[in-house]
Amino acid sequence: ESYIPGDDGSTAREMQIIEAKSFCQKKIDNSDLKGAIISGDLNWDDERKRSTGTDNTLLTVMNGRNLSAAGSGEKVTEWADAWLDTRPGQDGYTYDSKENPMLKGNLRRRFDRCLMYVPHDANRLAIHSTNLIGTEAIGGLEWRKEVQQWRGGQPTGATSYQIRPVAPSDHFGLVATIGDISDKPLSADAKPAARKSPAKVSKRGESSKPAKRKLSGK
Repeated sequence: ESYIPGDDGSTAREMQIIEAKSFCQKKIDNSDLKGAIISGDLNWDDERKRSTGTDNTLLTVMNGRNLSAAGSGEKVTEWADAWLDTRPGQDGYTYDSKENPMLKGNLRRRFDRCLMYVPHDANRLAIHSTNLIGTEAIGGLEWRKEVQQWRGGQPTGATSYQIRPVAPSDHFGLVATIGDISDKPLSADAKPAARKSPAKVSKRGESSKPAKRKLSGK
């Protein structure tokens, strides 16, 4: 959703995700489909380390605020968060201004999520693994960032320019592998994947050092 001054968007986000989950569950409950997935940049902010986020805990919203609500009239569902399911205890920031080479700052959030819903069924789907991609700069590309100058906590009106690397996006990509539960590895080491710079490998796997190009942007 677009930024609105004075509105953090949490109410709109919760209404939208509830509408999306209701649509998915109705489709599943009235068909022979195995499951449903909601995935993308949800802008969900519920995992800050030192303060309360602007949003309610996502899985609580998806699965009923009271997880023991069965029998109370509220349907308790079975949505799972792919990252939490496969990498418990790991941050998984998809917007990371400390690690993303084209950003600068301190904002670190797991805005992008992959949620999966499966009903009670013998042939259930399972989340096998997750990983982050697009974490390295693209070799040979730079961009010119216009930066507002501040003094005493106020913008001066002056600007300067910084040359920064170009990454695939300001967000890292989230990859989730989902398949039949019978094919899920019995034990999987959810270790962070080693980062390799794509700038050093051409499409054919040959070593390459492309010439730098400059992009201009704000």
